[in-house]
Amino acid sequence: AAKSLTSNGTTDNEVDKDAYVTFAEFRMLNAYLCIYAAMLDAFAKIDGGGKEGSEDHEDDRRIDREEWQSSYTQLHEYGFVGLSQITTDEAASEAFDKMDADGKGMVLFREFCEYIKGAEVESNTELGKLLLGPSLEKK
Repeated sequence: AAKSLTSNGTTDNEVDKDAYVTFAEFRMLNAYLCIYAAMLDAFAKIDGGGKEGSEDHEDDRRIDREEWQSSYTQLHEYGFVGLSQITTDEAASEAFDKMDADGKGMVLFREFCEYIKGAEVESNTELGKLLLGPSLEKK
C-alpha cells in the first residue's frame, strides 16, 4: 500500500517502477506495518483463541461466527473504532456480517482488515486518515 502512493497520495506506476521503497514512502510503510501488525494480533486472538506460541487445528487463518461471537469482547483493548464499538451480541453479529464480504460464513484476515479500515475512515479518525494515505483524507 505504501509503495503505491506517490507524494501527492495518488497511484502512479510511472513515478517509480522499481521494487524499492522511496524515502517518501518509508514513513507510510512503517505506519502500515504497525497498524496491520495490531490487526493481525487481534485477528489471531479470535482465530483459534489466539493461543500464544502454539497453533492447533483451530488456527485456520479464518474466523467463523462461533469463534467471533464467543471472543469479540477481547478486542476492545486494540483501540480500533470498529472493534471497540461492538458491545453486544447483536452488534457483534452485525459486525460479522459486514466483515464477511463474500457471505461464505468465514472472515479472512483481508476482510477483517477492510472492516477495521472502513470503520476508521467512516469515523474520520486519525488512524482512518493515515490508512487512506496522504492527500486522500475523507473530506
